[in-house]
Amino acid sequence: MTDIPLPNMPNGLTAEQVIVAGLRRRYLELAARVETDATEMVQIKDRIRLLGRGSHPVGDGLITITANKQFDAKTAEEVLTNIHPDLVAKCSKLRIDAELTKQNVSGEVYALCQKEKGDDKVLIK
Repeated sequence: MTDIPLPNMPNGLTAEQVIVAGLRRRYLELAARVETDATEMVQIKDRIRLLGRGSHPVGDGLITITANKQFDAKTAEEVLTNIHPDLVAKCSKLRIDAELTKQNVSGEVYALCQKEKGDDKVLIK
């Protein structure tokens, strides 16, 4: 985008500023709509969840409700200690923790420990 002042632009804004302001406005409109849609989707799932766990044929589709599970290291340690104590060491590894690192090194050193990933963050208010 170029920073060319155009005549009759509001408040003496450049064309780029007007375009970016429009993009910001549209982004905020979409964000509000997404939030509303996401809320409705949660409400729909809450109602469907009342069917209970299992497979539920509906018309030409299928709704499957299962437990939402995630690996839990503490639970795994307890289970393995009781059932397979010989596997605890094989299933464990030491790794550097982000929070502990942040607490124990300078901001400059912590920044060196970070790696860029994905797209740049964009914060729009």
